[in-house]
Amino acid sequence: MPDSLSSIEPVGRFPTTNREFLEGLFGDQWPRVHVCAIPGNPADPRYKGYWRGGVALDALGACTLATNNYYCVGLFDGPRQLVNFRALVVLGIDDVGPKLDPARVRSLLGPPSYRLETSPANEQWGYVIDPPLEHGDGAAEFQHRVRVLLTGHDVRDPGMEGLNRYLRLPFGTNGKPGYPPGTRTRLWGWDA
Repeated sequence: MPDSLSSIEPVGRFPTTNREFLEGLFGDQWPRVHVCAIPGNPADPRYKGYWRGGVALDALGACTLATNNYYCVGLFDGPRQLVNFRALVVLGIDDVGPKLDPARVRSLLGPPSYRLETSPANEQWGYVIDPPLEHGDGAAEFQHRVRVLLTGHDVRDPGMEGLNRYLRLPFGTNGKPGYPPGTRTRLWGWDA
């Protein structure tokens, strides 16, 4: 039987800001992490340019509790393009709860470094990779193998792969249609 996502109590000393969250995951490299803040519905074409974001040192200030806030799982020298890839630091697992059984994910990968509720009964789990994977082909293959392990060969889930993919930051809003306005993201577990 899957874990109950809504009844699990937070444990450990949690970060109190998105910056503390990034510092916990990336250490002294946090200023280089790409972040973006998107108001309203993140799929709205008017906000397409917002996805470019910028490095945390410059762009983190745009992240508020009223915006959809994201960070990139990899580090890049320059724009968040694969030619600039330097290291995969976080393995992100999306849709734990509605698509992936939390008990199965935990049994295959162990406890996550953090658990973030992105919408009611839906979580993203992050695993800090220590040491980070610095070779793009190897890092992409690692993401692919984990995705296949969790979803099977026949399931295509590009949201779980991508060296330049974004995951949600813990302090912000989920502005996707179908959720009540002001639905907040919440950090449920932290062990980074």
